[in-house]
Amino acid sequence: MTESIITISDAARDQVKDLQDARGFTSHAVRIKVLDMAGRKYTLQFMEQKDKLDDDLTIDMDGVLFYLDAKTLPKAKGATLDYIEGPQGSGFRFHNPNPPALADNPLAAQVQKLFDERIGPSVAEHGGDVTLLDVSNGKVFLEFGGGCKGCGMVDVTLKDGITKMLKEEIPEITEVLDTTDHSAGENPYSQSGS
Repeated sequence: MTESIITISDAARDQVKDLQDARGFTSHAVRIKVLDMAGRKYTLQFMEQKDKLDDDLTIDMDGVLFYLDAKTLPKAKGATLDYIEGPQGSGFRFHNPNPPALADNPLAAQVQKLFDERIGPSVAEHGGDVTLLDVSNGKVFLEFGGGCKGCGMVDVTLKDGITKMLKEEIPEITEVLDTTDHSAGENPYSQSGS
């Protein structure tokens, strides 16, 4: 049954096992979660098995446990988690054959295009990242990560950068909302003055 939801390659399983062994994570699993509405950005996070959420799907790959976030299921069906080693670097890769949810929402597709082409690269210059979570009724919901999470300048980035650009380029956008928990930032680009 789990194969019809998500496939985890042997290479991905082996890499997780190697990381668990190297770090002594004998009672850990890897939680997989989709971060964006298009189903293109994922997180992999080691967590204690005891912290599994009730609605997480468990995938057991020869004793290596993966938890799949329940909200991820519709976006991840048919996806494959792989581990790639090549001349351009090594790392985990997701291959998702599903068309992005944005394809059904022309306004969201316009916003995602700006995120991909202008907003994301601009934020990345400062060690941060920003993910489009949803577009609904003219409102854009986003989440900051990396150096933007907890940054004292994030309000300026949001208001004078992202919101201004989105409203200028796409007049249907009425509001841009930051859903980030900035108190959880571990390496902010600029410390907040709290």
